[in-house]
Amino acid sequence: KALVVVGIGGSYLGARGAIELLRPIQGKDSPHVYFVGNGLSGDYINDIIGQLGDDDFDVNVISKSGTTLEPALSFRVFRELLDRKYGSAAKRHIFATTDANRGVLHDMAVAEGWERFVNPVWQYAAARQHLYGRGYSIELLASYEPSFRFMAEWWKQLYGESEGKNGIGIFPASLEYTADLHSMGQYVQDGPRSMFETVVS
Repeated sequence: KALVVVGIGGSYLGARGAIELLRPIQGKDSPHVYFVGNGLSGDYINDIIGQLGDDDFDVNVISKSGTTLEPALSFRVFRELLDRKYGSAAKRHIFATTDANRGVLHDMAVAEGWERFVNPVWQYAAARQHLYGRGYSIELLASYEPSFRFMAEWWKQLYGESEGKNGIGIFPASLEYTADLHSMGQYVQDGPRSMFETVVS
């Protein structure tokens, strides 16, 4: 009946973006989704625990390393709740989204038998780097679905923070079509040729 998503920064925004994209309007039978791990408020965590009540729930813990303070503490709290509620079956209620090969969370997931998710994005990364090497330093991420907005916000945070270092990196910007066609369309079509566009269909 509920999903607790544990993450901070891009992990939090990515999960929220994906959920809002796939289910922009929650139905009456939709599972409740709670986000924790992006702060240290004990009151907030207690409120989430209170809202969960006796409902069945799963936890998706999202972290590349598993060592970031806020999500690590939140995950401990909700893992303990799962252990008390489900006993030895608790591991079937934990999903780890993490690095494919290393890190504290990766090692825990392997040792405990949690289901793991990894995103293979090498083709997209290779295409971006090829274009960047040819002088295209701005990437526009565009979609025709308004529900894609938080995915785009996650994407900007992820790439801006990860790549914008040491005077290099592709500048991430997003457009929401068709609305932005009437404001930015002219610039995209006839402006400086320093950008490339990724359209999510």
